[in-house]
Amino acid sequence: MAINLREALALERNILVISLTAGIVVLSWLLWFPFLPIYLARELGADPVQIGFVTSIAFVAYIFCVPFGYIADACGRKPLIVAGTFLIGAMAALLSFAPTLDSFAITFAALNIAHAMYIGALFAVVGDTAGPERAVTAYAVWVAIISILASPGPAIGGYLAELWGTFRPLFIISGAATVAMAAVRFVLLDETIRDRITLRDSLVKLKRELPRNLRDVVLRGKRWRFFAFVCMSVLAFAVVGFAYGPQAFVVLYAEEVIGLRDVEIGLWATLSAIPAATIAVPIAKCAERRDEKKALGFCLLSCLLFLGFLNSRNLADVLAFTIPIAVAMSLFYALIKGMLAGFVEIEQRATAMSILTALTHSAGIVGPLVGGFLYALEPRLPFYATICLCMLVLAFVAPLVPSKHQLRAR
Repeated sequence: MAINLREALALERNILVISLTAGIVVLSWLLWFPFLPIYLARELGADPVQIGFVTSIAFVAYIFCVPFGYIADACGRKPLIVAGTFLIGAMAALLSFAPTLDSFAITFAALNIAHAMYIGALFAVVGDTAGPERAVTAYAVWVAIISILASPGPAIGGYLAELWGTFRPLFIISGAATVAMAAVRFVLLDETIRDRITLRDSLVKLKRELPRNLRDVVLRGKRWRFFAFVCMSVLAFAVVGFAYGPQAFVVLYAEEVIGLRDVEIGLWATLSAIPAATIAVPIAKCAERRDEKKALGFCLLSCLLFLGFLNSRNLADVLAFTIPIAVAMSLFYALIKGMLAGFVEIEQRATAMSILTALTHSAGIVGPLVGGFLYALEPRLPFYATICLCMLVLAFVAPLVPSKHQLRAR
């Protein structure tokens, strides 16, 4: 029987628009984001503890995900996506003009508030368009398209930074590209919410309903769904902590301990992006048909590869150990979002995605902050702590997460 590749991969128009524009946005961000610890240390004089603090404080902004997600469910996804994309572009450009570490931290936090403004709506659009049956595959394809388009970013950024002797112009380039993609989304993106209310009415409704039990607001009071949501959130918190804890210092470790240059670090990020995203797609498709829980276990076990990374001596060693970790992270995000989209109704989907994002990004507060103190004591400690955390979650939390088949049986 012939297979429609476009249909099999859930490549609807909205997903293509979101993926292509996000790919260009992420490409521009990756000109500077992988080098952020180096930039903070080299050009703003930050030490490891301050680097962890700057990275952590920015993630406080993601508490705004919850009200913005609720507004996206009530007023529609598109207005928040367009406005949020424009604002993060403006904030990215302003980073170039931040003269001190304090001003940079404030601007970076504002950038993350703008990101929190629309990230739940963005995730919801993909789930709305693909439907629950193809949600995991749709998220995996979305990540793959973004990663392939954005993969040259770090290599280009590393080359330009060495050529110009500074990262500051890269923030301006990133901001301009992001603002342009906001315009593209305004023109091409289709709204997925039919019955919308005004922003004023949604704010009144938000004030009235948000203090209630979030279980009732998001998941209509079904205890088994709430339990599934809590388990996914705890699991996601741990894995995102695994990502953001060492991530804040993995580049610093590669430069200071392994001895990689800026160009090599950029090349490393570029070469690991494409295989990570493309390999994750067939794994996600297989997990969607069989058992997502086993795939989640694979994601957690991949943190053991940090042991190999810590003993790397050159770029080839680093790639050998970090590419599988990147595959695991791409797969994890597709699995969690796809499983959540599969049992949350469309009217609550952006809210649920936003709550999950707010909970998981709180790990972005803890991970780098604790990691900064640990790195100052011994550069290997943040990685060891992450491995221990993931092993505990694999043993005690992952078995409690219900599979899609168990959810359907309810």
